Amino acid sequence: MTSPFIRKAIRDDQKGLTIKDIFGARAYNGEVGLEIEVEGNDFPKYEEKFDEYGGVIERHRDPNIPDQWDYTHDGSLRGEDNAEYILAGPTMFDEVPEAIDDLWQMFEDFGSVLDDSNRTSIHVHLNVQDWHLDRLCSFVAMYLIVEDVFTHWCGDHRVGNLFCLRAKDAPGIVSRLSQLFQHENGFAINGGMHYSGLNAHALKKLGSIEVRTMRGVKDPELIKTWVGVLERLYHLSGDVKDPRDVVSGFSGRPRADFLSDLLGPFTSQILEGCGMNSHEVSESLREGIRIAQRLCYCRDWSKYEKQEAPDVFGRSNVPEPEPQAEGPSVPSVPVDFMMLSSTGVIEELFNL
Repeated sequence: MTSPFIRKAIRDDQKGLTIKDIFGARAYNGEVGLEIEVEGNDFPKYEEKFDEYGGVIERHRDPNIPDQWDYTHDGSLRGEDNAEYILAGPTMFDEVPEAIDDLWQMFEDFGSVLDDSNRTSIHVHLNVQDWHLDRLCSFVAMYLIVEDVFTHWCGDHRVGNLFCLRAKDAPGIVSRLSQLFQHENGFAINGGMHYSGLNAHALKKLGSIEVRTMRGVKDPELIKTWVGVLERLYHLSGDVKDPRDVVSGFSGRPRADFLSDLLGPFTSQILEGCGMNSHEVSESLREGIRIAQRLCYCRDWSKYEKQEAPDVFGRSNVPEPEPQAEGPSVPSVPVDFMMLSSTGVIEELFNL
């Protein structure tokens, strides 16, 4: 016999907490964090002082490193020299281009030469700690629909890569996420998800979703484009009232229009750089929709209610409902997060 506790835990109308409250993550400001791995000839790291026996007695951050960035050691990197630079703290999306420009200026001033390497990658952390599960589900669904196309655009050696697995490579990714969304079960997210292309394990530690898909690059403009794509999905997810609207927007519409509305001004660049023909893109989107449906329909989101965590004395922080004005009810209309029409390039790629 199922206990009353278990029955309560799986009710569709259970009131939902924020990601921060579900996982108990430390609070951070800012929207996005970056980890940039590089291999090459010479990179600024620490300034060190040694004792007479060669031991380090003082270590200071190299003053050549821009203020927004910190260096950290990554034992997986090789090359003549290597480094990983991470943003010192989460920042806003509109501050990312300047931060990237400053880092690449550091490389130029220091004489660093970056190598092409299949060991390096770019990781983007998106701060979702104040989101509720419905918005997180909408974002994840949008990403997974296009994940295969994204992965091809991010680099041939990222496809099937064991350090950025797609949902189609490891079905357990969706199973775990489904448990989180359906039962608000934070224990469903574990370290086994760390090497997913869309890494939900970061929810526990940082209250972020980590996107590990992008290869290491020598051209900083590619990083800016990739962050811009993720920023678009990040903000679009906030316009969706019900995650099921994400996949229902695919039905009965040309796939080129659906993709264009999802990616907006980045559509042509992603399609032209992914190395897939129109049929392959179309089939990839179809498979992505099937994967996303498992998450979007894992519960009845119309019964999902948001709340803040009660305080330590058990007093609810849920505000009293505001009185509703009398009058005819306004029917619920699924949000249309599609905003931009397809371009001539898209129509040509899809033979429209």
